[in-house]
Order: sequence, then C-alpha cells, then structure tokens
Amino acid sequence: MAGLGGSDTLDGGWKSDFLIGGSGDDTLYGDIGNDRLDGGTGRDLVWGDGGADVFHFDLGDGRDRIGDFKAGQDVIEILAAASLADLTFTQINGNVRVDFRSIHILVDDITVAQLDHAGNFHF
Repeated sequence: MAGLGGSDTLDGGWKSDFLIGGSGDDTLYGDIGNDRLDGGTGRDLVWGDGGADVFHFDLGDGRDRIGDFKAGQDVIEILAAASLADLTFTQINGNVRVDFRSIHILVDDITVAQLDHAGNFHF
C-alpha cells in the first residue's frame, strides 16, 4: 500500500504488509503481521505493532520516528550504511536518536544499550 504526495495515514490491517508513505509527513501502522514500513521523505511516524517488522530508511528521508520498536524482533534497515559503527546513538528522555548522514530516526521507549546491537539493524 502506498501513499502519494501530502500527509498520508496508512493502516496495514491484519496481514503482513509493505507500506510506503511517499512524500509528506506520513503515519504508517503495520498492525498484525510481519510488516515492511518505509515512510519516504518528510517527518514520518511508523508503528509496526505485532509481528517482526522491518523499518526501512533511505538517505534524504528526513526526521522520522518509530513508535514501537521491539529489540531482538524488529529490524531497522539502513542500506546506505555499511555497519553499526557508521551510526551515532544519542539517548534523549527515554528514547534513542539514531543518526547516519541525512537519516535521523527517533526510536521511542528504548535505551542505547537495548538498541545498539547489530541484530537490530540490516545494512
């Protein structure tokens, strides 16, 4: 399912879904299933909910937020990075900001110690 221009809200439902927000400030809900979520450009909020979800980010995507990352189950995919060493992690009020070049991701309700593991990322 894909949004186009503007600010879209996409809800995947109960199956494993591939949601693409496109341009604009989008909100994506994977719901139940092993979902793949790509907010596209803009300031996006993405929720995987149930299942083992993949949150995909590209250079130029902007500042995005993951509302429910589950360490050891979900994966953050940053194919432009070569390894975990390329990323910068900053603890901010119970959340973690992950930075790589023009990619800025705020991951809610997690610590750097929980997130800073190669198994939580695809490169």
